[in-house]
Amino acid sequence: MSASGNQGGSGHVIEDEGTPLTERKKLNFVGAGVVVTDDAGDDASDVTITGGAGGEANTTSNVGTGEGLAKAKVVVDLPFKSVLGTAGEILITGNVNDLTLSFNGLIAYAKLNLTGAILNADLAGSIAYSKLSLTGAILNADLAGSIAYAKLILTGAVLNADLAGSIAYAKLILTNSIVNGDISASALILLSKLEAGTKGDLGISNGTNFIKVAVGTNNQVLTADSAEASGIKWATGGGGGGINILVAVKTADETINSDATLTDDTDLQVELLASKTYAIFGFIYWESPTAPDFKYALSAPAGATGLKSSGNWTASGNATQSDHTTSQFLTGVAGSTRCTPFMVTIRNSTTAGTLAFQWAQNTINVADTILRINSWMVAIQIDWNWKL
Repeated sequence: MSASGNQGGSGHVIEDEGTPLTERKKLNFVGAGVVVTDDAGDDASDVTITGGAGGEANTTSNVGTGEGLAKAKVVVDLPFKSVLGTAGEILITGNVNDLTLSFNGLIAYAKLNLTGAILNADLAGSIAYSKLSLTGAILNADLAGSIAYAKLILTGAVLNADLAGSIAYAKLILTNSIVNGDISASALILLSKLEAGTKGDLGISNGTNFIKVAVGTNNQVLTADSAEASGIKWATGGGGGGINILVAVKTADETINSDATLTDDTDLQVELLASKTYAIFGFIYWESPTAPDFKYALSAPAGATGLKSSGNWTASGNATQSDHTTSQFLTGVAGSTRCTPFMVTIRNSTTAGTLAFQWAQNTINVADTILRINSWMVAIQIDWNWKL
């Protein structure tokens, strides 16, 4: 390059990549990487540029065998491929320094191409069964091991062909009946392996399979009834063709005083069927002084009629008689337990209900009146078609 000076001498011409610059009196070097020193011996100015030895021919490349992110360099541009998420499955978020990939829901099984088993070691935790949507059967060949029964929700029958072996009874929770077709003829279900259920429940054949008939209430009896699904039912004693005998016994002494109101005894009670006739027998043990004495009667269901005879006999040998609701007076003796038999015939109406022995003081008195333990009453239905 060349330049012409203002003092008549020749100098350098300063160019910028071949383009001449305007001539100036001074040549000024600027920049941290440029150092200019005066060389008096050579009558020269030495310029030193320390910025480097020049640019490099950089390239890009991907390592490994997977899909790479880097693309070929274009002049000074170093491009990379973009990372895209999948709607509803993979979510990509980023900031100044980081790029985060996360699952945003389920991965459809159609998106998975599994050529081997998924092992426990492959998972940081478990896969919730609710995350699986299975449209086909899981075959033994698909499993490296077993599936815990607690992980299964079965909506259909489990067939023998589905099982490589047996299912332990302890693994079954049955909500429906086991029908004959569910069990191989050569197999046997032990009674000890069946849930006991409620005390007194019965397993009854309905002609197709076995169903449960719940236990009845106290004093009920089993009765054949073709209208029932099981063919039987629980019914109040005497509702069928058997003998209907009802017994009530007093279990402890009971004491009253200052009370002349007839009241049902809590022990001496029996339940009568509608439209039936009963013979009632009883024997009571009681104690009461002369002042209050003792009286009794019987209460029966509404509409019942009855005739009562007591242990107070007339001189001619006949017992006194009265309606069952009319109180019978008995004379007491202080400090002495008395015993009195009674007999009653009751023809019940169309209303079933309770027949109860009633008792009280005949005259209100502060003295104690007692009905003793082991007093008893028996009711026998007598309108039978007797066959011996």
